[in-house]
Amino acid sequence: MFYEYDNDEHENKAKEVLSGLGEFVIAFERVCAAMRSCIFCIFRKAGLQNQGLSQVVVNKAAVEGLRTTLGGIYAELREQDKDDRKHVKKLLARIDKLGTVRNELLHAEWFLNYDY
Repeated sequence: MFYEYDNDEHENKAKEVLSGLGEFVIAFERVCAAMRSCIFCIFRKAGLQNQGLSQVVVNKAAVEGLRTTLGGIYAELREQDKDDRKHVKKLLARIDKLGTVRNELLHAEWFLNYDY
């Protein structure tokens, strides 16, 4: 663990790494928000009038819960053709991988106390 930077260059390099991580986290959370929005839309399309009920299901869910819920709900939409299902399956797989990368990055031990 470090508590101060060795010099200005060290500080700038470390902050660049941390800034990139922050940008990734924000983009990742936008993916999660988009999944929540898709789930809400599917519930409304199916006739659910109380959006609060769908919010109870997903608001505290992490990426895995959202991905699983979205995949399950999507599978119940009967009007989707094989091509749509193939693309959604690929998208959900990419989201799964993205969640794995996110967890690896956020739970990694970051050593920023040395010169790069």
